[in-house]
Amino acid sequence: MSVEQIQREVSQLPEGERRKLAAWMLAEFPPRSVNELVANAEAGAQRGEWIPRPPTPDNIPTGAALAAAVRRAKAAGIAR
Repeated sequence: MSVEQIQREVSQLPEGERRKLAAWMLAEFPPRSVNELVANAEAGAQRGEWIPRPPTPDNIPTGAALAAAVRRAKAAGIAR
C-alpha cells in the first residue's frame, strides 16, 4: 500500500478514529530528533551492529548536511 493510499484511507476515517490512530502512531513510533537518530546510528556502527551503505546519487548529502556529516565523522574518528 502506498503512502498516498494510506493518506486517502485515513482521511475517510471518522475524526475519533483518526485521533486514536494518531495516538497509537505516536506511542508506537515516537518522533526523534536528528541528533538522536545520528547518535544511535554512530553507536550502532561503533559496536559493529550497523554498517551504513555508501550514499547513492539520490541521497548523498550536500551543503550544510554534508558539512555536518563530515564534522560528525571526524568527531567519531571515521573520516577519511
